[in-house]
Formats: sequence, structure tokens, C-alpha cells
Amino acid sequence: MGPTRKDRLSTHLKFVSPLSTICTEVTGGGAMSAFDEFEDSHATDRVDLFTRMAERVLLLERQRPWIVAFGVVAALVAAFSRLDPTGTRGLTMAICGGVLAAASGLAVAVLDFKKLEFGTKLKDAGTRFNAVIAVGHDLERKIAVLEDNSRTQRARMEDFVRYRRSALRAFKTMHETAERCDNTIPVVTVIEAMLDAALADLCKAFGFAEQERWTISIFSLEKVGRRYALRRRVSRWWDKTQADSDDRHWNKGEGFVGRAWSLNEDVIFGDTGTSELQALFSAPATKLLPLDKELFRSIAVLPIRYGPKDAICGVISVTSDCVDQFIRNDSDPRARNVDVVRQLEAIFATQIALRCHSSKGAFHCL
Repeated sequence: MGPTRKDRLSTHLKFVSPLSTICTEVTGGGAMSAFDEFEDSHATDRVDLFTRMAERVLLLERQRPWIVAFGVVAALVAAFSRLDPTGTRGLTMAICGGVLAAASGLAVAVLDFKKLEFGTKLKDAGTRFNAVIAVGHDLERKIAVLEDNSRTQRARMEDFVRYRRSALRAFKTMHETAERCDNTIPVVTVIEAMLDAALADLCKAFGFAEQERWTISIFSLEKVGRRYALRRRVSRWWDKTQADSDDRHWNKGEGFVGRAWSLNEDVIFGDTGTSELQALFSAPATKLLPLDKELFRSIAVLPIRYGPKDAICGVISVTSDCVDQFIRNDSDPRARNVDVVRQLEAIFATQIALRCHSSKGAFHCL
């Protein structure tokens, strides 16, 4: 006798009922996967199912000898009908023997069909169980990816907020410092005071590491010989002893600083170490130092403009020896460093415009 509808429903629920809890457990984390636990917890059920199926097949196989013996007896009855081929008794025995033999054959066929049916159901149950586990593991992988992305985005947002707060504190400090400076004080002196007061917060805003070698420089246009060139007027380096060691001036089109002047646009590169950039932003060999390629690996150079014609009066340069400190991609959180440089350019341009009447230390426009 096959399983009743109640038995089939009970077996089905034993596999399916935990799924409602798995969907809530799968995001909970833990040392062991929720679907691994599900698979392990139902290993015993799978063994029990296989055992029950094997017992049913064995029960059917135990009936086979009796069915075969029954068929043999039926065949003998049909054979004995030959003893009275013309009489009623012989005809009856032949009919009964044939019917019984046919019934025995039919029983054997039903037995084999039931075995095939049990095997198919068992295989289908295993396939469905494995499919549920596979879907579960795939769901876990997708959730893990989403959680990783969420953690990454959250970390980036926290970094952005932290750096932005440092930048706001720096800008506030610079504004307050400039307010305390008399209008007769040369603009270069004011810019130096502003940088010194806000330098710690600026370094945090840029995300400079402790061992990172960085520079913040302000260049102004000054007459060198018969033509103008950009000369470093204000300089703050990672090492205070290095700040005044670089007194090079840059003609229009020379290096990254002169290029920003000639192009009248921002020069921003995350990695200046490529041969193409080195060739594009070339400078006379006499102006190049051995450590230039190492120190100025990532760079942001922005023209400083003021006046009704937005004329260039200098440039601001911020550099780092770390790759990708300054990049143009607005979708990348690291692009915030370029925004800080732009804010500095606007602040310094304002101070230059407000104090342009002072001949001492003034910035010239072309």
C-alpha cells in the first residue's frame, strides 16, 4: 500500500516549513551559514526518507517470490488441462491457469512500476532539496555582496563627513585669522598666517598620512628679467626644514605650474609618473631636481584669478608623494581633495582682491 495523502503532506512540510525562518536568519551572520545549518539539520530527515523508500522497495521485493510461485502454479494448472483436452474440466483448468498466470505477470509489472516510481520520487525529492540549498547559498552570496557594498559606502560617507568637518574648521579658522589682520598688512603675510593657523585641519581635510610627503604652495607672477614668471611666495611642506629650499621660478608653459598658467585651467593628475605626462609637462633640465618625480606624484595646480576680467595673478599648488590623492573623477570620494584646493583658491583670491592696494607683497595680473 502506497503512502497516504497525509504522509506525503507531512514529508513535504518537513522540507519546506523551515524556509520561512531561513529568509530571516540568512542576514543575521554567524560562523555557519544559515543554509548550511538547514542542510545539516535535515540530513537525518533525508536519511529517514531514503530508509523508508528502501523499506518499501524491500517489502515489494519480498512479495516477488510469492507472486512468481503463484504464476508457476497457474502455469501448472494450465498445463494439466492437457490431460483432458476435450472435456469441460480441461477447459476450465486452462482458463483458470491462464487467468492466474496473467494476474501473476500483471502483479510483477506493477511491482516493477512501483519500484521505478519510488526511485523517481526519491530522485526528485533530492533534486528539489539540493535546488533549495543552491538558491539559498546564492541568496547568501548576493546578500553578502550587498552588505559589503553597504559597509564600503558607509565607511566612505563617514570619511567624507570627517574630512568635510576638518575642511570647514580650516576655512573658519582662516577667515577668522584674516579678519584679525589689518588691511595694511601685506597679502603674503596674511596668507602665511591663514595657512599656519589652519594647517593641522587642512592636513586632515586632505587626508594626508603621517609619513606622507606633501606640499602647499602659492605662486605669484613676478618680473624675472624682461618677462614675468611664477615664483613661490608662500610654501608649507610636510617638513618645515624643506619649505624654503625650493626657490625655482617657472616660465609660462614650464612644468605643471607653468602649464596651468599657459592653459588658464586646472592641472590635476592622480599619477604624474607616466612617461606621457612627463613629456607633456616638461621643463628645462636645469630646473628639475632628482626628487621631483618622487615627491610630486599626485598634483593639483589651480590658477588664482581676480578682477573684472578674471585675470590670472598666480597659482595654488598642492602635491603629494602618494598616487591618486588628487583626481578629477567627481564620483570618487577622493575628488573631495580637489574641492578643498578650489576653496583655498577662492579664499586666497578674495584676500588678494581685498588687499591689492598694498604695493608691498601685492600680486600682479597679466
